[in-house]
Order: sequence, then structure tokens, then C-alpha cells
Amino acid sequence: AYQRIFNKLRLNVIMAEADVGQIGGTMSHEFIAFTDYGEAKVAYCENCGYAANAEIVPLQKPEEEKEEERPMEKVHTPNVHTIEELSKFLNVPPSKIMKAVLYIVNEKEPVLVLIRGDREIDENKLEKVLGTDNFRLATDEEVNNLLGTKKGFIGIFNLPENIKVLWDNSLYGVKNLVVALNEPDWHYINVNPGRDFQYGEFVDLSEVREGDPCPKCGSPLKVKRGLELGHIFLLGTRYSEPMKAYFTDRDGKEKPIIMGCYGIGISRILAALVEQYHDEKGIKWPTPVAPFELDIILLNTKDEEMKNVAEKLYLEAEEKEIDVIFDDREESAGFKFADADLVGFPYRIVVGKKVKEGKVEVQSRHTGEKWDVEIEKAIDFVKEKIEEDKK
Repeated sequence: AYQRIFNKLRLNVIMAEADVGQIGGTMSHEFIAFTDYGEAKVAYCENCGYAANAEIVPLQKPEEEKEEERPMEKVHTPNVHTIEELSKFLNVPPSKIMKAVLYIVNEKEPVLVLIRGDREIDENKLEKVLGTDNFRLATDEEVNNLLGTKKGFIGIFNLPENIKVLWDNSLYGVKNLVVALNEPDWHYINVNPGRDFQYGEFVDLSEVREGDPCPKCGSPLKVKRGLELGHIFLLGTRYSEPMKAYFTDRDGKEKPIIMGCYGIGISRILAALVEQYHDEKGIKWPTPVAPFELDIILLNTKDEEMKNVAEKLYLEAEEKEIDVIFDDREESAGFKFADADLVGFPYRIVVGKKVKEGKVEVQSRHTGEKWDVEIEKAIDFVKEKIEEDKK
């Protein structure tokens, strides 16, 4: 039903699996319109059709690297505070660096998140793992008090026992890592699992990115931003059972109602339409949703012949149930054309000098096509175009 709605609106929308969040239920789906300015991030697979909000896309452990283990060595890394700076200083790729981020949970519990240097932490995934949204990055003072070091030099060595450690899947099997040791201005290089440290609890905390494997078929994922236009939830009996919302079936037995929840954003739909249908001049409304289908532009308001033709066409358009607007402002032709492009109604009839030849100019905002049409046939010509657009 939702897909049919968006198809009628001429919106390019993808249905993506989503988190049920606090509403709950067994599953939910979002309807996302792709736009660079959207708040949602969607990962989708062109091979199998899988699509999901990026925050719920699972990323598994990679295969263990087949690489000879080199001797671990302590190296001086002064004035290096970021992964990029460390990568450049040691001439190693970020994927060979262990990134460590200290969080404070519920204002009391320190949790250290370890992730590969070329990945970013998805805090929506972290929230699920922690079971709370009450967490934040540790301050410089807290890092110093808890670990005796400073940001940029947090690592797995010399950790106090009260620090909980979460290992992101991306770190599994990485050989010859660069790892901080909680000592300012120093790192270890060529650190290897099993020999130099032991793994802890592995969880999925990475932000999904372009090229990550599809969880269904393994093909590379595409990642785009988009605007959420609708959200549907299969609630099942989450609310009906506690509320004792039962019905009696044909056998006379009481059963809980199966519930769903459906939302659609009207104002968001308008924003998405403008995002998907515009150019450098302005909006290009799809005909089925355009505020007006036809814009009649009178170029010279002082020319009686032009004025009479324009008014006649306007009245005929209304009679034939075309949503029409009449621009008879005393402005220049260029000004009116610029306004027409800006507001983007699908068709316009320009009543100008060609009236003396018994013709007007019909223009399509979408394609830019122009037709010289006889005045008597102009409205029928536009009506036919509108009906074709709405099929």
C-alpha cells in the first residue's frame, strides 16, 4: 500500500529494514527517499535487493589475515594524536592501527571500545550493546585519571581491571597491529593476537560503509543518505496482550489482536519531491502532485488582443478542470519566466507575439520541450499531456 502511494506521487523510495526502537514489535520497515540532505543512512544491495537502515546492518568478523608475524617493538610517537597522523608518521595504513575510545556509561562505568583504525563507531549499535543511551566520551581528565595517559595514546596494555573492553569485529584476525600502551608519545608496532594479547568480547560496533559485504549474499553494499517518509511496525501482540485486547474467533476462543503501527510524513513528502525534482532554476513538480498543472503567462498586459486570448484560455482551462494559474502581473517577460521556472508547474502557455499568427507557445517544465500550438487547440493539447503524465 505504501509503495503504491509513493509510486503515485512519483517518488523514488526504497523500503528498508529498520530498528523497532522503543515502540517495539517483531519488525519494522522505513520508506526512504534518497537525498544527500537526508538524516537517515541506508545500505542496500543491488544484487539481491537487501536494504536496511545502516545502524542495523550486521558486519561479521573478517577472515584472519595470512601474514607473517614480525617482532613486537616499542616506538616513540611524539605529538601524534589522530589515526591519520599516526598512519603517516609510521607509514602504515589505518587498517593496521587499533583505535581505542573510552566511554563513560551511566556517569560511572568506564567502557573501552576497540575498533580498527579505518572504521568508525556506530553509537546506535553501541547503545544496543550497552543497553542504555546514557553514555558519553570520556573527558581528558577522566582519561588521565583512569588510564594515566591522554587521548591518542589509549590502548589495551596496562589497563586497570575495572575497565570493561568491547572488541569490534573489524579487529579480528588483523596481524602486525599498531597499538597504544597507555603511555603518552609511545606505541607498540607489530602486535599480534595470541602472542602479544588475548581477544576479549567481540561485538558489532562499526558503521557500515560502501563496499561492506551484504549480510544476505555477500555482494558489495551501496550506502546513501535519505529522508524517511514513512515507518511501519509489525507490533504483533506486544500491546494487545498486556492491555487484554482480545477477540473471539470462530471457535469461540479468545485471542489477542495482532496489531500494526503506520506513519507517513506529509511535510517530508513535499520536501522529498523538491529534492528529487529540481534543477538549477527551481522546482520541477511531478504533474500528479503539482499545486497547479498549468501556468498561463501573459507577456504584455497592455496588448488587448493578447489579454483577451490569455483570459479566454484561462477560463477554458478551468472549465476543463485543469488546475491553472494566470500570471498577468505587470513585469518583464524574463521576470515571469524565471518565476515560472522557480515554482516549477508542469506546463505553461506563453501568450505573446505569436498570437498574431493564431498560435501560443506551450512549454514543458520537465523536458524543456516547446510547441507552437493553435490557440483553439492549446488547452486540449495541455489536457492530453496532463492525462498522459498521470497514467
